[in-house]
Amino acid sequence: METNKFKERLERYLKGQSSQKDKSLVEAWYKSYQDKEKQLDQREADHIGREMRERINASISQTPVFRLPILRIAASFLIASGIALLIWGITRHTNVQPELLTIKTGTNEIKQLTLADSSVIWVNSASVLQVPASFQGKLREVKLLKGEAFFDVKHDSTHPFIVRVKGFNVQVMGTSFNVKAYSELKAIDIAVATGKVGVTHIGDKTQFLLPGNLLSYNTNNGRFSHTYIDVVKIQSWKSGLTYLNQADFNEVALVVKNIFGLTLKTGNSKVNNYRFTLTIRHNSSPEQMLKVISQIHNTPFRKEGNTVIFY
Repeated sequence: METNKFKERLERYLKGQSSQKDKSLVEAWYKSYQDKEKQLDQREADHIGREMRERINASISQTPVFRLPILRIAASFLIASGIALLIWGITRHTNVQPELLTIKTGTNEIKQLTLADSSVIWVNSASVLQVPASFQGKLREVKLLKGEAFFDVKHDSTHPFIVRVKGFNVQVMGTSFNVKAYSELKAIDIAVATGKVGVTHIGDKTQFLLPGNLLSYNTNNGRFSHTYIDVVKIQSWKSGLTYLNQADFNEVALVVKNIFGLTLKTGNSKVNNYRFTLTIRHNSSPEQMLKVISQIHNTPFRKEGNTVIFY
């Protein structure tokens, strides 16, 4: 909020000239500050009170005879002091931003972290997650900048947990769910293992998901699709198993790159139209994995360094 607009609203409020909307806003701001600190430190409150009285008394003693100007001056000091006091009280807290931690993972690397509220997050390979060192205020917010993560959220009905990812807000009180948002894929997938999840996308209504529900958003055409998935498979990658069901070649290539560091390419346009259903074991050898992929459609391949071409 701009400081000047804030001052104008507060001044109207203190004069009793606020609209109902402005009155609600000012009271909400004050309530948010008051919730964080029920009362000022007594010494600080006494100091501010003395300053206000001294300024008002000084203005009265320096102004002769005319009562109305005296009241106006006194009122102006009260308003100015009130503005200063409320801005001081609010900015004292809101200007202090929580420290943000960025968690990055590389090839075949999975990281597990426990947040300040005891929620646990697993971050899949080639992902970037941003979390606060400690939660402040009413919301517990984290950002999945890219990649995939599984969230096991500690229940707290008064502090909703929100994952922000590429225009989506995924909100829960306490549940477990998976979010996949690799930039190489044309879809953002949100799947629930336990509990209930509310998913909101810019300009769309909130959609609620239950265990086993998978919501997929096509980033090319902006369409949603709903399917059901085994809750075990939603989080299987944490234990070294990735299940692919009717995945296109692009998704297979991404999984292989993230786990084995190999780049898959097609030397035949037909391969781009193939669908693959398989289980990739993270601890298997690259050679074993390539043979499995090859056998699904009897597609030969050749290896050139870290690049594998299927034709």
